[in-house]
Amino acid sequence: MFKGSQKEVQPEPIPYPGAKGVFIQWLVAQPQGATNFYMRRVTIEEGGLVPEHRHPEEHEVYVLTGRGRVTEEDSTAEIGPGDFLFIPGGRNHGFTNTGPGDLTFICCINAVRK
Repeated sequence: MFKGSQKEVQPEPIPYPGAKGVFIQWLVAQPQGATNFYMRRVTIEEGGLVPEHRHPEEHEVYVLTGRGRVTEEDSTAEIGPGDFLFIPGGRNHGFTNTGPGDLTFICCINAVRK
């Protein structure tokens, strides 16, 4: 078993071109022994966004705090605390913080195969 606290994990700027005010914390991933799924905590600061992008990994998202908008291909949804999403792999998607304060969510993906 591995136990940790998100307070112990350094936030890193998200690496997507055009991203603004977005930080990711890799809570559970390969260094903790995960081989099938990774868990991340994403923070999008007020006025921040993750521009539309695509990759092969699917997303399971659970919103913790704040208000935002998510786009996936040609659909858009408003999100807030307690909402959850499934975004299939290979689909264009992006997130925008639309409220005051931080938008934070847990995002699980299948293990990144390189």
